[in-house]
Amino acid sequence: MSDPHSTYAALGIPEILAVPLALIALSLALAPWFGGTQIGPLTVPSLRRTPVAARVALPCLFLASLAGFLPIWSQDAAAPPVFDDRGPAVTDDASPDPMPPTPSPAGDYALSGRLGDYAATLDITLDDDCAFTGWASFDGAPTGGARNRLSGTVDGRDVRFTRRLDGVERGKSDRFVGGLTENGTALEGAWGPFAFTAGIEPALERCDPP
Repeated sequence: MSDPHSTYAALGIPEILAVPLALIALSLALAPWFGGTQIGPLTVPSLRRTPVAARVALPCLFLASLAGFLPIWSQDAAAPPVFDDRGPAVTDDASPDPMPPTPSPAGDYALSGRLGDYAATLDITLDDDCAFTGWASFDGAPTGGARNRLSGTVDGRDVRFTRRLDGVERGKSDRFVGGLTENGTALEGAWGPFAFTAGIEPALERCDPP
């Protein structure tokens, strides 16, 4: 028997990177018709001139990025247990006992990275239930304001948060979806239409909600 998996998994591309690739392909597919438009958290780039071939190729690129999520490839499943009359069942490969969840203590964390053209610093406070609040500060004057409120959650190694925009974008918001990497010393994912990577101090390996 076999377990199906996606093209991204077959190529060794993790989902936290596949999602930003699909978002970028979507923004390019919409560019010939909706250039410069803000659609939720997605900013469509503005293209000065778009050849006719690109109007066909860019949507096909987006559809191909979506097709990469379909589970169309097969992978051999684990061997079934083998029984004999000498005792309990045995298996070909002994599976180690699963590691117990390691809760992260509540505390303050500092993250630093870049969002588009701006250096970004995030200061968050993690609670016992793995929810957090904090602020994002930017070096410069982006249209969303130089300092924005954050609220989000950590679930295992998955991280999601919402940013409340200020400045000329006051009243709007965008979202980050990603995860903890490098033994908890880095955060990687998609923040709106941008890929975002930041270092974390102190390290945050995971947080398991109660």
